[in-house]
Amino acid sequence: MPRFLILGLTGGIASGKSEVGRILTSLGAGVVDSDQVARDVVAPGSDGLEEIREKFGTGVLTPEGELDRTAMREIVFADPAKCKILESITHPRIFLNVGQKLQQFREEGRPAGVVEAALLMETNAPYPFDAMIAVVAGAETQAERVRARNDWPEAQIQGALAAQLSDDERRERADYIIENFGNLDELDTQTRAVWDRILQDFAEAT
Repeated sequence: MPRFLILGLTGGIASGKSEVGRILTSLGAGVVDSDQVARDVVAPGSDGLEEIREKFGTGVLTPEGELDRTAMREIVFADPAKCKILESITHPRIFLNVGQKLQQFREEGRPAGVVEAALLMETNAPYPFDAMIAVVAGAETQAERVRARNDWPEAQIQGALAAQLSDDERRERADYIIENFGNLDELDTQTRAVWDRILQDFAEAT
């Protein structure tokens, strides 16, 4: 029986990694969206949100009792020490949740579990990755996509791009590259080719 693979899937803002994740799901992989997990661990009623309230006060909550992400972002961007405090609350919960989902995929008999996250290479996530997939699209293409879908000022767009790894850095660190400069059909074709290559590479390695 082929061994269960743990794959990382990363890419910058508007690179198309979520679409790649959907394609991989259709091919039988189990995909964990780390951004969704990060929202779940601080959802209303969670112990994660309660600990944030204890450490940062009620000013980081909305009137509805949800995490005010804008207020929280302003605090941690202005003070690296407070960013560390927030990460000490959220990261262990995120890592535990993702690990449980990977185990679930293994028990379901899926060929691979895929951890999708924008900052996967930057955070040194504690998963035993067999391989890393990077989706690259080029900074200008990413900026155009963000302008089309988000009502962000230009400074925020450029700031988001500047805060992430460059495509060249992703290429250096990744084992497999998917280039998303074209349409969805081309992305689908590339993703399927990479998936087939991963399965073949690891079949030959066992």
